[in-house]
Amino acid sequence: MINYIMEDFGNCTIACRHQDCFNFLTADERNRLEKNKISINYRKGENIIKQGTSVNHILFLKSGLAKIYLEGSSKDLILKIVPPQHFIGLSSLRCKDDLYIYSSSVYIDSRVDLIDKEFFIKLIENNPKFALSVISIINEATAVSYRRVYSLTTKQMHGKVADLLICMSENIFLDEQFNVPISRKDFSELLGLSVESVVRVFKEFKDNGLVSIRGTQFKLLDIAGLKEISNYG
Repeated sequence: MINYIMEDFGNCTIACRHQDCFNFLTADERNRLEKNKISINYRKGENIIKQGTSVNHILFLKSGLAKIYLEGSSKDLILKIVPPQHFIGLSSLRCKDDLYIYSSSVYIDSRVDLIDKEFFIKLIENNPKFALSVISIINEATAVSYRRVYSLTTKQMHGKVADLLICMSENIFLDEQFNVPISRKDFSELLGLSVESVVRVFKEFKDNGLVSIRGTQFKLLDIAGLKEISNYG
């Protein structure tokens, strides 16, 4: 039996990349997919999904960087950061009233494929391997959300921040050094912390030699140290 240790579950916002699911489509299905999607270039800051609007498309982020968030009456809650080669909107498929359950906007100039929802559903109905791949994507996203809930509700602020930095390095930017086009306010909404707390932890990590931070440029200097804080912070 596999023993899952909850302390190892971090505050990561991302599971596997989604591009592979298209490998299960036949040549004919791929041709029809091209006819049932449109590609749009979005500028930095533009909304690509509005919470509460009708689900007409499933989105696939070809390039760029996006966020998915819940709109509240007084503040927003960022659910995840979305790197390229990921779907946006899968969790709204077949939801009550066929409405998007969250909003999404892009952090930087991005290119997005808008796939017709009904065509996407037909692919799922007619291609079992593609359907299983989509189910796996949704299941992994659910598992990631459980881990985030665990991290956000049980860890102190240092552990939460360490989790997110590790996630960005290993799963979003795929490098120990990266440029984060994300405001400190967005960091706070991702972590459930105040902006002041995020800034304070960043300074402590920097002073302790764990990270180098220059504006939006981050470099993880001591990943082992950050992982220790993640596990016990």
